Amino acid sequence: MINLPRPAEPDVSVIILGWTNAAGLERCLVSLAAADHSEVEFETIVVLNGALPEVRTVVEEGTSGARAIYSPVNLGFAGGRNRGRSAARARYLLFLNDDVEVDPGWLPPLVETAEREDAGAVGGRIVGTDGALLEAGSLIWRDGSTLGVGRDLAAEGPEYRYLRRVDYCSAYSLLVPAHVFDEVGGFDEEYYPAYYEDVDLCLAIAELGKSVYYQPVSRVRHGGSSAKDESFRHFLMARGRERLRSKWNHVLESQPEQDPASPIACARAIEWARKASRRLLIVDDRVPRPGVGAGFGRMYDAVRELVSDGVAISLAATQEGDSPELDALGAYGVRVIPGPLEDHLADPATWYDVVLVSRPFNFASVAPLVRRHQPHAMLVYDTEALWHRRIERQIPFTTTRDEHASLVRAYAETKTAEIDAVTSSDHVVCISTEERAVVDDIAGHAPCSVVEPFRWRVRSNGPGWSSRKNMVFSAGWTAGIDSPNADGLRWFVAEILPIVTRRLPWVRLWVTGASPPEPLRQLEGPSVTFLGQVADLGHLYDQARVAVIPLRFGAGVKLKTVDALEHGVPIVATSIGAEGLPRDVSQAFAVEDEPAAFADAVCNLLESPRAWELARRSLCELGSTETTSTLTWVDFMATVWSAHASSRFTTEPSPI
Repeated sequence: MINLPRPAEPDVSVIILGWTNAAGLERCLVSLAAADHSEVEFETIVVLNGALPEVRTVVEEGTSGARAIYSPVNLGFAGGRNRGRSAARARYLLFLNDDVEVDPGWLPPLVETAEREDAGAVGGRIVGTDGALLEAGSLIWRDGSTLGVGRDLAAEGPEYRYLRRVDYCSAYSLLVPAHVFDEVGGFDEEYYPAYYEDVDLCLAIAELGKSVYYQPVSRVRHGGSSAKDESFRHFLMARGRERLRSKWNHVLESQPEQDPASPIACARAIEWARKASRRLLIVDDRVPRPGVGAGFGRMYDAVRELVSDGVAISLAATQEGDSPELDALGAYGVRVIPGPLEDHLADPATWYDVVLVSRPFNFASVAPLVRRHQPHAMLVYDTEALWHRRIERQIPFTTTRDEHASLVRAYAETKTAEIDAVTSSDHVVCISTEERAVVDDIAGHAPCSVVEPFRWRVRSNGPGWSSRKNMVFSAGWTAGIDSPNADGLRWFVAEILPIVTRRLPWVRLWVTGASPPEPLRQLEGPSVTFLGQVADLGHLYDQARVAVIPLRFGAGVKLKTVDALEHGVPIVATSIGAEGLPRDVSQAFAVEDEPAAFADAVCNLLESPRAWELARRSLCELGSTETTSTLTWVDFMATVWSAHASSRFTTEPSPI
């Protein structure tokens, strides 16, 4: 017995037509029964559409929980699904083919995407039984013919694993808000018996001003066509296309010209369907993600902010291919570029309005490629942090002559690279006004803006002093054993922690971050605990009395300081740990560079409720001040778009 849920108030009504394919319907229902029902509750409606006896048997005798709707005759694809809609109770309708099997988590991403204000329909990734991609959204050409994007590529390849607007998605698995479906009048039954009804529906939804989205995180497996007579199938498709052309000619005439054999034409048609007014390429060492340090969390936040503003973003990583965040970013609509970057930039189908390159040596290698292959694009240099300043500050802490000489050479090379980047780019973005002042002193620098990595939404309602304990050092370890984090932790454990534990033997230091260098793990003991990657940093901050930022060298703004501030956790930091923050902000917490003074400030917060409450109040007051910069990434890019529109970069029209 296939046991399906039958909730009293479903979120989604799954509507399936049953006709002749008993085995396929059974596999489909089995996969639905195995799906996760906890996050999104759904009901299953099977329309027995002039169904054969063996199909009825699957539903009537082999299934529990599904509702059967009977029609003695085959109403066709549109008529049968409209009949199913009449019985549906949920606010979302999910039209599912009887020859597909759903992946366990296929439904929540569709619903999440459908909750966008402009969403009118959402489809997922369609995969064949051979593991090849069948459809990652579909194109509609000017003549009414269609093309499944990505057909025959590897299903798990990175090419189309990003959310985007599309011309249409096939109704193998198509989610539509019930009110939108009703407003367009449902499926057009004039296409009887089958083909092009889903294309027609998506065009009708678009005419309402709604968008059709492809959501790659949702995946179903398709077993093959239900039509046994290929000549009859082709006849029906040609007939449906003619009706589509007759009905929608006023829309089709603005679609791209048919050229399915041309990768360039297909790529441009995909971009056309996205309806994004601006295209941005971001180049960094890694695919950005939170919690790894080295500025990648900042870039992750920037990407999410710009995506929400409607920018079509692509990402290229110079030192890393795949990433745990690939699907997470793809779900926001971010495309991760596979393969060599030069091949991508040189592709005639590639067109960017702006290319933003982070870090100096990435700029040195990527800038010539952008100038050669994307001369119409503005080239923006993101300093992330002025690296030559970090190296200069690290030099005094070297312990050997060879290490000292190596850092001196690295300082000279990095400073030269950064000067070249700020003078040869079209715009520069800095992380603080302090670093902008350094750029301003460089002769011939490009226009420069500051985007600070904080918004001062300070959490003021967290647990009090008595519900907390211990210290936290939030760190990332991508830069290895020679990083500011590694040096700072060693210094804290050697010079500061012994003073603290003599006064407060019970206290522990919690250290976060995935894969810390092995020599650092040797610091673990009764007073030091390595927690690894922490999924919910806010929960950890709510348990800590003090955040320590014991950095002795570095540059830019330390995001660990910003995170602690915005979670309302009292802080003790070095001058380097507090660097780049506005003066009124840095005065809201303790800044100490000597071990004894640092330890005394920590102990004061750990053992004095009054001192702790005063420190927390100082942080929370920041959330109501207007003294800090409010320039966002959207503000910054608006400046760049404006410069792009009024400059030499518009001498060539966009090909899309």
